[in-house]
Amino acid sequence: MTNKLYILIGVPGVGKSTIANKLKNKNTIHLSSDNIREEQIENIEDYQKHNAKVFEIMNNKTFELLKEGKNVIYDATNLSRKKRKHLYNQAKKYDTEVIAYCILKPLKTILKQNNQRTDWKRVPEDVIKNKYLSFNPPRIKLDCDKILIDGHYQDFLYEIQETIDMPHYSPFHTETIREHIDMTIKNAKTNQLKEIAMFHDLGKSICRTDNRSKTEEAKLYREQNKIYHSFYNHANVSSMYYLAYINDQAKYKGRINQYYLENLEVIYQHMNFTITDKLIENNKLTTKEINLLNKFYEIDKKSSIKKQP
Repeated sequence: MTNKLYILIGVPGVGKSTIANKLKNKNTIHLSSDNIREEQIENIEDYQKHNAKVFEIMNNKTFELLKEGKNVIYDATNLSRKKRKHLYNQAKKYDTEVIAYCILKPLKTILKQNNQRTDWKRVPEDVIKNKYLSFNPPRIKLDCDKILIDGHYQDFLYEIQETIDMPHYSPFHTETIREHIDMTIKNAKTNQLKEIAMFHDLGKSICRTDNRSKTEEAKLYREQNKIYHSFYNHANVSSMYYLAYINDQAKYKGRINQYYLENLEVIYQHMNFTITDKLIENNKLTTKEINLLNKFYEIDKKSSIKKQP
């Protein structure tokens, strides 16, 4: 019988250990990066350091257990697609089904839960926010064989709506985020492109930051408007919201159909304006996904009101 590797994906404080406790049994072993830190590092002040050592131990234990025919719960943040890809490729050597288990909650909920943790497990708030913005969605046959989701789109609505009606405060968009999304939906000609448009920039609400660019264009805009906002990594967060949306669909029964997988990837990749061979290879983009990305780029580009010089 094929053994299983559950890769838990979520920022610190989101509730990964709760999911792990539900999954573990006598043949399913829970490995936690936090627990390994506690066991291996004597000085509490160093618990959030020495990541290389912690994950070397964790990876070695994981592959030993898989080789023995055990199921493993790999409990760490696992937000990086690149790192999950390495785990996936190693695990497949042991006839393993790799399951990406995404635990998704709004940032405010996570920060509240983090404050309830013991001192050494509590993570600084700025670190949690940076990790929240660095979420990379899983990808079938790249870093997993199956995707499970714990989280609901409705829970994120307050976070999304918080600043969605504010102007972009950017020379590239004089309209609000909501107005821009509505424009892209209107300009999209198919239902699939409309659904991509609906979600592609929702992450901007939580990613809004002051732009500190030193270019002449940025300096001029700040002088004229006294404010200039950027939305770095908003595509990451938008893809997180879309995963939560997938979880709420009646058709989703633990197996995500190709339509949703295509939309998820286009939402995640939509800020990559140039589709390079390296991007295609690293993410195993299909011909249809490449075509969707190119079409959506044109839709997105014309769906804005730029500041006149």
